[in-house]
Amino acid sequence: MAGQASIAVRREEQFEATRRFVDDWTVQVKSILDDFSEDDKDTGAAGHVWDPAWCPISLSFAPQEGSAVNELVRTDNSTFNKAVTVFGYLVVEVRTLREDAERRLYPKLVMFGERPGGRPPVEGEVQVSVSTLLPQLQELLAFVAHLTTVVRNLVHQLAGMYQTVKQPARLLGSGGAVKGVSLETFQSVKLQSVIDALVLAISVLATVDTIASTNSSLGSCMSMYKRMLQTIRNDPQQYQTNAEDVSRLEQVILQLEGELLSSRLFMNTIHSFFASQQDAKDLQANTKMLTVLQDGVRTAHALAISRINGVAERSEDREMILGALGLQCLLCWLGGESFHPDKKLMRALWDTYKKAPVLHLYGNTSVSPTAFLQSHLPPFAMATKPRTLAEDVNASNMLFLERLDSELKASVNSFSSAVMTWLVRISTAQPASYPTKSVLLDKAKTLRQGILLGNRIRNMLRVETHMHIMLEESISKEQILQLNRCAELLKAIELEFRRRESWLAEAVPQAIKLLQTRMYRLVSPLKSLIESSLQTKQGRRKGDDVADDKLLDSLGAVRSVLSCLTGTCSVERLAVLGVCLDVVFSHCSLKDEILNEVDECMVTMDCLTRLKLEWERVCSCDFMYWNREILTYGLEHFYNNPRSANRIPYAILAFQDIIKMMKQAGDGGLALAYDEEVRMALEQKIIEPLCTEIETNLRLHLHSARLEGAVDINPCKYGVKDLSPFLRVQPIHFLTCTVNIKLHVEDYLDRIFYNHTALSLHNWKTYGEMRNLAIEKYGLELSEIMLPGKTLEQGIDVLDIMRKLNVFVARYNYNLNTQAFIEKVSSSKEKKHLNTVNVRHVANSIRTHGTGILNTTVNCAYHLLTQKVKILSQFLFDDHIKSRLLKEKKALKKLRSAAGGRNAEFKYPVERAIEFNREIRKLGLTKDGDSYLDQLRMLITHVGNALAFVRMVRLGAMHQASLATQFVPSIATDTIAYQELITNEELSSTSAIAADNLDKVLNDLRDRFSRGVEYFPVLVNVFSNELRKENNSHLKGFYIIGPAVVLNAVEASIFAKDKLNKRGRDAALAGFTDDGFPMGLAFLVMVLGQEDNFESLNWFPSVRQHFASETERLAGGQRKGLSSEEQHNVDLLMRRSSNYLREAELMDFAFSGARTFFNS
Repeated sequence: MAGQASIAVRREEQFEATRRFVDDWTVQVKSILDDFSEDDKDTGAAGHVWDPAWCPISLSFAPQEGSAVNELVRTDNSTFNKAVTVFGYLVVEVRTLREDAERRLYPKLVMFGERPGGRPPVEGEVQVSVSTLLPQLQELLAFVAHLTTVVRNLVHQLAGMYQTVKQPARLLGSGGAVKGVSLETFQSVKLQSVIDALVLAISVLATVDTIASTNSSLGSCMSMYKRMLQTIRNDPQQYQTNAEDVSRLEQVILQLEGELLSSRLFMNTIHSFFASQQDAKDLQANTKMLTVLQDGVRTAHALAISRINGVAERSEDREMILGALGLQCLLCWLGGESFHPDKKLMRALWDTYKKAPVLHLYGNTSVSPTAFLQSHLPPFAMATKPRTLAEDVNASNMLFLERLDSELKASVNSFSSAVMTWLVRISTAQPASYPTKSVLLDKAKTLRQGILLGNRIRNMLRVETHMHIMLEESISKEQILQLNRCAELLKAIELEFRRRESWLAEAVPQAIKLLQTRMYRLVSPLKSLIESSLQTKQGRRKGDDVADDKLLDSLGAVRSVLSCLTGTCSVERLAVLGVCLDVVFSHCSLKDEILNEVDECMVTMDCLTRLKLEWERVCSCDFMYWNREILTYGLEHFYNNPRSANRIPYAILAFQDIIKMMKQAGDGGLALAYDEEVRMALEQKIIEPLCTEIETNLRLHLHSARLEGAVDINPCKYGVKDLSPFLRVQPIHFLTCTVNIKLHVEDYLDRIFYNHTALSLHNWKTYGEMRNLAIEKYGLELSEIMLPGKTLEQGIDVLDIMRKLNVFVARYNYNLNTQAFIEKVSSSKEKKHLNTVNVRHVANSIRTHGTGILNTTVNCAYHLLTQKVKILSQFLFDDHIKSRLLKEKKALKKLRSAAGGRNAEFKYPVERAIEFNREIRKLGLTKDGDSYLDQLRMLITHVGNALAFVRMVRLGAMHQASLATQFVPSIATDTIAYQELITNEELSSTSAIAADNLDKVLNDLRDRFSRGVEYFPVLVNVFSNELRKENNSHLKGFYIIGPAVVLNAVEASIFAKDKLNKRGRDAALAGFTDDGFPMGLAFLVMVLGQEDNFESLNWFPSVRQHFASETERLAGGQRKGLSSEEQHNVDLLMRRSSNYLREAELMDFAFSGARTFFNS
């Protein structure tokens, strides 16, 4: 005994030490969290918008069950055990399938076909998306088959229970009735919880059917996919497959189309009951089962209809209405023409549209109750349809929408007040110490009220938007703002739940336990009552066996209820509780107060058990994706009303809800594109105008103080718009970035102040004062305007160009008029900015490196020109080219003689140049698609670019000389010898040396400024002496190829200019100038001594005459009788001729200008 006492003492000591450690650790962690939450101290927790980006860890507090359903039902009554176990399993299976469908199947069906920006589908993209979806569609068919099996099992189990008097009730197993299990005592039991599960299962089937049939993209994409399969079938080897695989895939596609896209899923489930004629006859003859199920439909429908649009509406009520309609259709089919459905019930079902004109299912999918009944009721049951149903539905829908619109503002205001009240209650109800029973029960009630409130707001929002779309009625901006407000209220409720997740994880299990205790106290007296009734029946008369069996069933049910209430409140236990309570309430008479209280406890426990799933479902605004135009109006309203700026994060979160569905559908690209769309809407409607208005406000404020009367900003007359609330909006998180409005404004003002100060340095004080005013007025943290003391436009160094001159002439285009080189788009690394080289860049390099680089530049250019001329010589020496030149030379002589000799006015025909281009193109193309004539054109362009670079270096040297002489007056006329003056004055030798150096510098500047060095004549003389020798006689025919290569250059210039307005790969070929070609052509004609020969061709006048006459011919032609397409072709030809004429004239001007450089 002493040893046990010492062990107990040590246990207590260890327990106390552990408790002190936990308390100390709690205090330390709380202090650390307080240090990191300074913003919450300033703004308060209620002002902070919860964001999932800040809470990557989520808590799951759903109860978990460690026992199977059969382990939860353990009584002495084996018959009862088996019955409850079967139905418990089926109810759990239905709940599981419903959640599985919402998590995995619905998103893929709803989001299929959605593309970024609403762009139309592309041929190849469609086939890939369908191929990706096929396994998921097959998984969907397997899910539907499994759910159909569950529905059939439920119906057959209920049929086995509710049998006629002649056939005893039996449970059904896989091989029929279970031996030894008689359920005669269940004949009077109404298993409403099981019927509700059947209703819910049918609603899931109807939902899948509706989503698949209403998604038009599924059908169109499947058709395109089948066309692809037909192409593959014609040549399967080309696609590395065989005909058998293609046939099997086609069969799968046909099966999917037949079952998914034809609205036949639910009807196929109904027809599955008639697969066995005997089973169908048995079900039709079982009037007891049909009556009980019909009564269950009445109960489920009546309860759901009574709750919808009211404060007690539950999240699954509209699903239950759809399931009740579907179950009644099933019963009519099973009963056949001999089954007479209850007229009052059918009237109530047909009148569903009066309170629920549309039933929303998932996402943007909805169904009309009247349309559903008309599509699925058997023909003989359509006799119950009212004659004026269509007219009544239309009139009722219009009245329903009018009532919604008229009450919208009042309803939203009421919802807003209710949400604010709920937020206050849930905040103040959180206890500081361990909660008492009353506090916890009140908290449980408050949590359920939040779920009900969110469900009401969401339903009103969905119904309002869908009714306007369905009836094609316009919606006003005021109504849009009210709908935006509803979405914000939903996110406020959800964020409050998420913010208190950690507290809920602790409080919810305790609240559930209290509810279980309360329910235990309500049901436990029945156990004693039933046991006493059984004990007092000592003298049993004949015929009392059934009554005793009912008491035994009731006793087993009560014991199972009490057993389930002593454990965790899992889905399995709730299913068993529902079935057992149905048995108890059917056999025992209880007061309405007790029944209502037990039902309230069950509903609250079910809500708390699935609390997280419930708040995610009722607060989701994913359906707003299909009405995302509402966001634009909402953001505009926020900007016009800065006091509402704190609502911006809620609105953005509401329109981001669809991203979760996109991710569940496996479409990450669509999620990123939509996320970017929402971010751009925020920037365009809030951030950009806010930046501009704050800048204008600062400017006007400053001018009103400094320039009297220049600006009138009388607040009494124009009012005051405080923009500071926008700057206090917390950062908004997107998938790829975080948007902080305050940081955006700060960055904008920093950039504007710096740029404007750089452009107008004399305004530095003004922008400095605007910066100080922004800091004082808006609390912005702006940077100092720190501009450098000077700037240097250095550009690309000439030495770098000389080292790679061959690369430079290939990557840059030359402009003769502006004396600048522009980098080609295809050569740009960044593809965003193009480098340029002009005279100032060269002058800066000369100033850095000295004038010694001039001779180096000419030397580099000479070596490059030598290489290019060698390539030209090899090109003209080629047999294919030489033969065509000789042929063209003979034809030229014939044309001259036909025109009257050499002195006659001869013009080289444009048609021959075009034909020459075609002949050269037949010789072959490079891998880039260039002909030999294209390569010759680029060679001539490289020659011209090299010469243009030499000219630019010369001009840069002259520019630098002019800059250096700007401090020396009259350098052109001032020829004073300063050394002579120093000598005459007999100054020191040092002064004489300095004067001599000054004279030399001035003479050098005078020479370079006045004359400069003419490099072109030197290069022309060097190359002329060599190329005009007899061993280069094959170059004498160069002028003959001149017209063809000029025409090729004109076409290339037109092609490059057409690509200026293109994007993508074509933009890499864009260009607006290439004067290197006329520069190189003029040089080669000069050095080869072929100026007169080329002039005798009169090529440019011939081109001008040809295209001018072509344009006139097309413009003067008769257009009467031509179709619109033919007239369009004529316009295209006219535009083409005009473009050729304009480019040829530009080429003529550039060629004439370039020749002057070499003639001089």
